[in-house]
Amino acid sequence: MAAVVVIQAAELVNHQQQDFSVIKSKIEAIIHKGGAVAIIGPDVDLQNQLSHELSSVKNTQICTYSDGQACLDWLFQIARK
Repeated sequence: MAAVVVIQAAELVNHQQQDFSVIKSKIEAIIHKGGAVAIIGPDVDLQNQLSHELSSVKNTQICTYSDGQACLDWLFQIARK
């Protein structure tokens, strides 16, 4: 299974940072089933947050729009294994 998440930004809710635990659990469920996930498009701050939150989750790649093709190539290479 290969999943692609394209995101532009994450809005603050009630002036608080996002809680990425739900996203992390959904991604972990995909990985647990033998899948891989590519998250494409986050700005630098969001990319750093996601990288920090998902650092322990294997088979997950976080890429900028400009690196999108390389990210998709990685995703399908992992998913085909």
